[in-house]
Amino acid sequence: MKAFLSFVLLLALCAGCEEVIDLKLDSQEQQLVVDAALDWEKGKPGNEQKIRLSYTNDYYTNQPSETATGATVLVTASESETYTFVDQGNGDYVCRDFKPEPDKSYRLTIDYKGKRYTSEDRMREVPELTEGNITQRSDGGFSKDEIALRITFPTRSGSDSNFIIKVSYVKNDRIYSRLYAIDNRFYTDGKISRSFTGSNIGGEFLKGDKVEIKVYSVSNAYRQFIDLLTANSLDDAQRGRPMFTSPTRVYGNVVYEPDPKQNPFGAFRVAQYSTILYVVK
Repeated sequence: MKAFLSFVLLLALCAGCEEVIDLKLDSQEQQLVVDAALDWEKGKPGNEQKIRLSYTNDYYTNQPSETATGATVLVTASESETYTFVDQGNGDYVCRDFKPEPDKSYRLTIDYKGKRYTSEDRMREVPELTEGNITQRSDGGFSKDEIALRITFPTRSGSDSNFIIKVSYVKNDRIYSRLYAIDNRFYTDGKISRSFTGSNIGGEFLKGDKVEIKVYSVSNAYRQFIDLLTANSLDDAQRGRPMFTSPTRVYGNVVYEPDPKQNPFGAFRVAQYSTILYVVK
């Protein structure tokens, strides 16, 4: 009987431990995030472009970020060439008559809640890429028995063009992606070469997998931004979290000139890119 009573008391004690504790975690003040990537696919018009404004979110929340509406968003290429990005009411600002040109400089201006944020970038041309730029090996990975892909393409030595390579593919009904930031200074022979395996993205490549590879030509400043961002966010990205939710937040090239301490997060880029769809053999 004593043993039975002891067992009942133990069950009661365990049941009492199921109470949910509501922890009050500190949250940082919301800050503006500018996602202004004006990307122009080689061989396409590139006339429709989108800029998104939102706010930072608490790291541990699963709620979507609050959007920023009511801003005036302009991109200027010259005194007579200004593109207005129209507020869609959901954080997106869209322009449908943008005219991208290689080697042209563009200036972003965002007027929002009494503050003006600005940035500048130049459109850099990317090489024409095809499936012929991809080679496949079967001795990749740590165990030397994994399928590895290598992309190789020409670059001008000493130029200020850097590159972002985005690799995406579907595994188990889920899209996996990874960004690779390429510093042109380390390639002095006139060509860029970078290899990657599926296990570094979402799972080993298998025969028949369709791998989408995009190569963007970007500035050195934007390459550094992506380098820092991926270093902080890679683990979160593979778990499906948004890009700007990493514990260490990274500032980009958008500035609030009167007080740089109030610079928004995110960045502005104008980039030409080339796409390859490769089927693993």
